[in-house]
Amino acid sequence: MVSAVCTFLLFVILWVTRKVKEKAYEEDYIFVVGAVRHWSPSPQTYEKIIGMLTKLALHNIDDPVRTKQLWAEFNEKFSEYTIK
Repeated sequence: MVSAVCTFLLFVILWVTRKVKEKAYEEDYIFVVGAVRHWSPSPQTYEKIIGMLTKLALHNIDDPVRTKQLWAEFNEKFSEYTIK
């Protein structure tokens, strides 16, 4: 009985953790999309957005396509600041 309760609690904790990570990812993604689309290109904003995109890519859950599209949009807009 105790092992069943422990197993159930483990699954609940894993489910809650996943939901919290998904919510954090969505909030970060929305913020980064706004930054890429609306911030004016400059070396300072380039560095800030690179940091945000890297963080976003690190805790990307199940959505690599949207992240790749955002990177492409970023590279197109900030092409004059990218290292060639």
